Amino acid sequence: MGITQIIKRNGETIQLNTNEPFCFVKEATLTSSLMGDDYISLKIVSSEWLSFAKGDKIVVGGNEYSIRATTTREIVSEGYYNYEPVFYGVMYDLMKTIYRNCDKYGKSDKSTFDLTYTIKEFVQVLIYNLERDYPGVWKFDEDNCPETEAMTIQFSGVNCLQALQTLCNSEQFNLEFQITQDNGIRTIHIGKFGKRINPPSGADFFEWGKGNGLYNLKEQKIDDKAIITRLWVEGGTTNIRSDYRGYAERLQLPMQRMNQYDHTLADGTVVKANTEMIGISDESKRYIENAELRDKIGSEEDVKTYDNIYPKRTGMVTAIVADDICAFIDDTMDFDLNKKDDKGTMYLVDGVNAKITFTSGRLAGQQFELNAKGGYDDKTKKFKIIPFTDSRGLTIPSTETQDAYKIEVGNTYKITDIYLPEQYEKRAEEDLWYAGSDDFKDASQVKAQYALTFDRLYFLQSLSRDTETSVFAVGDYVPVKDTRFGIEKTMRIQKITRNLLLEHDYQITLADSTAISIQTQTVLTVIDHENVINNNRLRDLNKARRGWRTTEDLRNMVYDTDGYFDTENIKPNSIDTNMLSVGAKSQQFVLSGCVLKANFGGNPNMFVATAGILSHLTIDNDKIRSWQMNEASFELQSTGGYYLFAKCSKSGENGVWYLTQEQLKFEPTSDPNNYYFQVGIISSLYSDDNFRDFQTTYGFTRINGNTITTGRIITSDGECYLDLDGNKFRIGDSTSSIDWNVSAKSRLTLKNVSVASGSGDVVPLGVYRGVWNKDYIYYYGDEVSYTDNSGATCTYRYNHATPSKGIVPTNTVYWGVVAQGANGKNGVNGSTFYFIYTAASSAPSTPTFTDPTSLIGQSVWSLKPPTPTSGKFVYMSQAMLNARTNTFGTWSTPIRITGLNGENGADGTDIEFIYLRNTGDTPSKPASVNKDDYVPSGWTDSPSGITATYQYEWVCVRTKPSGSGTWSAFSTPVIWGKWGDKGTDGDGMEYIFQRTEVETAPSTPLIFSPNAGFVPSGWTDEPSGVSADYPFEWVSMRKKTNGVWDGFSEPTLWNNYVVWNPNLLEQTEFASKGKMDRWNVQSMYRGVGATDASITHIIANALDGHNCYYDMNSKREDETVYKEVLGQALLSSTSKKLKPSTWYTLSYWSKCGIKRVAVNETSSNYGFAKRDMYLHKGQKYTLSVNGRIDTQAKNDGKKLVCFVFNDSWSWSKSVEISTTYNSTAVLTFTDVPADGIYHFMAYMYDNTEQGQAR
Repeated sequence: MGITQIIKRNGETIQLNTNEPFCFVKEATLTSSLMGDDYISLKIVSSEWLSFAKGDKIVVGGNEYSIRATTTREIVSEGYYNYEPVFYGVMYDLMKTIYRNCDKYGKSDKSTFDLTYTIKEFVQVLIYNLERDYPGVWKFDEDNCPETEAMTIQFSGVNCLQALQTLCNSEQFNLEFQITQDNGIRTIHIGKFGKRINPPSGADFFEWGKGNGLYNLKEQKIDDKAIITRLWVEGGTTNIRSDYRGYAERLQLPMQRMNQYDHTLADGTVVKANTEMIGISDESKRYIENAELRDKIGSEEDVKTYDNIYPKRTGMVTAIVADDICAFIDDTMDFDLNKKDDKGTMYLVDGVNAKITFTSGRLAGQQFELNAKGGYDDKTKKFKIIPFTDSRGLTIPSTETQDAYKIEVGNTYKITDIYLPEQYEKRAEEDLWYAGSDDFKDASQVKAQYALTFDRLYFLQSLSRDTETSVFAVGDYVPVKDTRFGIEKTMRIQKITRNLLLEHDYQITLADSTAISIQTQTVLTVIDHENVINNNRLRDLNKARRGWRTTEDLRNMVYDTDGYFDTENIKPNSIDTNMLSVGAKSQQFVLSGCVLKANFGGNPNMFVATAGILSHLTIDNDKIRSWQMNEASFELQSTGGYYLFAKCSKSGENGVWYLTQEQLKFEPTSDPNNYYFQVGIISSLYSDDNFRDFQTTYGFTRINGNTITTGRIITSDGECYLDLDGNKFRIGDSTSSIDWNVSAKSRLTLKNVSVASGSGDVVPLGVYRGVWNKDYIYYYGDEVSYTDNSGATCTYRYNHATPSKGIVPTNTVYWGVVAQGANGKNGVNGSTFYFIYTAASSAPSTPTFTDPTSLIGQSVWSLKPPTPTSGKFVYMSQAMLNARTNTFGTWSTPIRITGLNGENGADGTDIEFIYLRNTGDTPSKPASVNKDDYVPSGWTDSPSGITATYQYEWVCVRTKPSGSGTWSAFSTPVIWGKWGDKGTDGDGMEYIFQRTEVETAPSTPLIFSPNAGFVPSGWTDEPSGVSADYPFEWVSMRKKTNGVWDGFSEPTLWNNYVVWNPNLLEQTEFASKGKMDRWNVQSMYRGVGATDASITHIIANALDGHNCYYDMNSKREDETVYKEVLGQALLSSTSKKLKPSTWYTLSYWSKCGIKRVAVNETSSNYGFAKRDMYLHKGQKYTLSVNGRIDTQAKNDGKKLVCFVFNDSWSWSKSVEISTTYNSTAVLTFTDVPADGIYHFMAYMYDNTEQGQAR
């Protein structure tokens, strides 16, 4: 893929791969990954100083890539500059735009919001946002986008790329996106992408080995997650009956049975109904397990909850009710929703209205309640929903919204907050089983990916060379086979790195799973605000007791960390002092972002410290020093107390958490390289309540007069505290409090508090949570807006002590009305003025139509003013549209709104020019004749242009004023053009290039030429590019100063072919006879009595045109000695033919004991030949037999058969020839039973006739 130019943002271009000025691309690498990286890295060398700016772009394969960051530039010497610009794909342009709640009209009011949409609607909102600043640039391939159910997703200040990646991740719609470009239009595609890449050779797999495509394969680890042997599985809580499976709140795995439905697994396998046993046999073992793996490596557990798998029924609107916009028919409904038994309703939940949620159509994502009475009629299969009014005051559905929000035939929906029949439970349980099985299969295997490097020669030989073919794309599926790794499967391309300057130079990464790439520029950030202390119901004596015991532990465990303590300075009875300072100098630090958790996971012997920053205030007198702390977890072995230290490097900026029972100084002599800052003390294990307390010990307290300076004041139970260092406080407890910077950042929060009036009445203070949402959890004191069945909107307060979700505010057990306004008066219907226009030569008649549809197809009047033409004027009329009757009132008399045409302007002055060429003398002024277009003799009416012969060209001019009719005299001739002398060439610079097969610089060109563009023999004026045949390219230059060319400089390395090549003999040193001559080769064999002289044989055209060494040994079972000594470097700073830490096998093939085996005609008519061979067990042998039979043998049905066999014929191999012309048959075998002598025999089969074999 050639890159010929860089297009600057202002439209200018930088031409690449040019000689004057010298500017060439040395490297061009394209890196792309699935829904992640997409950029091109260039390395450019130039003789000129270039500048690059954000927005500069290149076009590769029809796709644009632009610069987003500063380009690396290097000055090597005068006239020699290196550049490394990086160009990013258009995907990164999505980062420029924030994802807001934007509608198709471009209106939005916030960046933090949640939407309930299908994937199509979410992406359409993304397009609406992009239209804000890039109208017409971005499109959405909506037609090919999969249909999905609506989903509620929250967004908060994310850009469009982050939003798109969020939508496609496995936790949301689990899809993928691609962006294509066509003539500047960028189209977003949603779905599952990729095609199977069949090896171009026709094989089933890409394999390692000569001619099979794979050059190198490396297995890599994906993550450090442990392999699990057991997965606990639970489903969602929706539509679960109260007595389900031992009163389980969530959907459970099925009990053991045959599968009743078809299922498609994650790898595409289809499991037909009634083909396999599924489920668990014991209610106490609600998990999926690999018992064999458990017995091998021990039990490893994990848990997976699938909230979106629950008993559900997807219905369809098959008809609508003409006189009721809130009703519809679903004749596919297969059970009576109102059915009852002796216990009451079977499917409806007492006190809870069933919910209808539409999953497609104009109401997709909208949820409605069914009427408590008459909500469903089983005879007619009719459903009747309750309309609701949203925060905008819009009632849905209603007649006022016309077609905007209405139920339509074909809409799909789900029904929730009911108990579904048993068959739906079983279907959901099966779905849960297979979902869990898919995830367990993945989690119980080592996750790996493979980095592949392909053999370029394989593609060059298999594909056409006259076209440029891109074989691979991210997302494609590649069949790979490698017996060494035990791989034989099709895996997906996750990443491609491609050399754009070298055809078919690929490096790809394959994996079984897909993950969105997390880049430094695009981070899908999830901020977790952890509440480390569990919420407690009351302040009680146990907390006070723990506080006292913690104080005792602290008193017993506190020691002097700095080593300055002197017991003589403190008397036992009292302390009298002007100032008391508590806190060692070594402990004056602040922790940022660190969370310290004792009793982690309810285990008192587990302690976890998260990552963060420790900033010390006093350890350095000149500055504040900071260390980055790593995350750590500890399991406490003793029931005694522990000290937590921050172990920080004295010379570096990194620290680790250090937990010990040893009392350490902050600069212990045992470790002079680190500080040990004491952070806190973990108490001893309280056996009566299985709990450990943790108290921090850093910071200080100073008491001076009436001033106390400290970091934190806390009550003994820990519920109330004043954190001065952290700028936060809380008064109260976990259930009711007032706090600053605790519940919400930089905010004063009142939690579950009441207000008192002057009367003494105390009323809880409510918290308004907006419009009621079934998916929100509501707590005591929460207030919401809700529209009831009568259409009245009220404010309700949650009065129940237990938090819940999904309970409508009309349920008086949980809610109470706080405020209810009176219904307002009906508003006055609005009216709108319409203006219409027409073009006419005179005033048109007044319009009379009243129906707005009459404007459609109007031939006279239109809503857009026409363009006035000659003789026609634009007229306008207006009328008011009555919104109630949807009719126009009386149209006004048309008035003209364009003026009369103005008078024609006066003619201007005419002017004429004449021209004459000569050798230099000023010509005479020609006479003027009073007629238009007059040209005097010897003159012309257009310039002829100067030449070396006619070096001067003159011009005269005359004019004719408007209305005079008389031409003036010609002006005196003046010079129009003059021939100039040729200028002297400026100084310059020329480069020449030469390639070599070895890393030895060519000789400096000594031939001198004063002419520009001189290229010595063996050199070129443009780089030819390196390859496996010519891995080194050198450059020499000369300068022109004051018009004189210098000599050429000593050649320096311009470029080299840096490729690790494990197939050394085939691909590098044997590529030509010249290279083979650089090896010292000895081959000899020793006979019984003497040693033959050394001989050397190089064959330059062996099998398939390859080069090889050839030797011959005709003495049976003689020893062959073979030695090769390479005469040049294989590894240096630039030559990398051998890869470090890699095994290489230098091999040869020798055919010993016999020169060749030939089957010739003998005295026997059936042509018999026999030879012995010494074969080795475990080796692969290939015998090629060339021969034919005559016509007589052919007519007799005979054939030439060649056998290889042992003495007893217990093992044999054979091959046949039955042609009358010379042909070759190949016999290959690898199963020689043992080392020894075997027999080769060829004869006519059978031998009863007179045919002959040759």
